[in-house]
Amino acid sequence: MQLAFELLFLGMISVFLILGLVVLTARLLIFAVNRWSSPSLRSGSSADRFIPSRTETISPEILAVLTASVEVATQGKGRLLQVETVKS
Repeated sequence: MQLAFELLFLGMISVFLILGLVVLTARLLIFAVNRWSSPSLRSGSSADRFIPSRTETISPEILAVLTASVEVATQGKGRLLQVETVKS
């Protein structure tokens, strides 16, 4: 019975350590990407975030709604690069 508890304890500690390493590595990767990404992706006002793409098929109102929802969802850090209509 004692061996079972030792194995259980050892397994729980190893899983905790491995998951901790995964979280730490992910945070370091996110930090590195944010630090060395191109400045054009990080700067710009919300007016600069409009990149008209095929505006003849997408109304300006829909582009405004999409831009506003991206702004809210990413807390001002995201931007639209391309908007396409999908034919179903």
